[in-house]
Amino acid sequence: MSVRPAVPCLAAIAALGLSACAHTSADTSPAVRHAPTSSAAAAPRLSAEQMLTHLLELIRTSARLEDFTVERLSRTMGVPVQRARDESQRYGYGEALDAQWNQNFEVDPQRTVGARFNFSFDPIAPEANPPLAELCRLDYPRFTAALEEMGFKRTPYRGEHGRFINDNFDRPGMRVAVYSQGEVSASGQSTGRVCVKRVQVF
Repeated sequence: MSVRPAVPCLAAIAALGLSACAHTSADTSPAVRHAPTSSAAAAPRLSAEQMLTHLLELIRTSARLEDFTVERLSRTMGVPVQRARDESQRYGYGEALDAQWNQNFEVDPQRTVGARFNFSFDPIAPEANPPLAELCRLDYPRFTAALEEMGFKRTPYRGEHGRFINDNFDRPGMRVAVYSQGEVSASGQSTGRVCVKRVQVF
């Protein structure tokens, strides 16, 4: 399975003018910006599994994207959501998950093609292909099954020559697009596990 590339967290958060992706006890001011340099530097508020679990709860308890306010995101996701420092109305959160991965989300209510919530896991080194074990603790089959249990109808979206792009999940008032990434071994062989890489809500 494939996934469209997402904007790395550090770049996204820098564009927002929010705090850096890494979180430490000294990281209390939005003006603080630094990139993690080792696994010891990364002290995430949430594991990947917790982040995805909280995201499912946010979706379950929301009727539409307009319910994804700063206050509800902060309360349900359990992280300090911040507004952009520019004139846009964007708001979001990002942090280093570990020494290799960032996790981040953003709401952009003024997109020309419609408001969108975007969540993604992104490699800290843009060209790297780090292991997916941490991301797969709540894997793609479990995450998407939870959406179907909420009453969403799954529709696979395919590109040219029938290539799978993502699964769309629809219910009245909301669409959730989930993108996957397959795990491979050190030798480049598929392990059979598929992880959540990116989630969009419209």
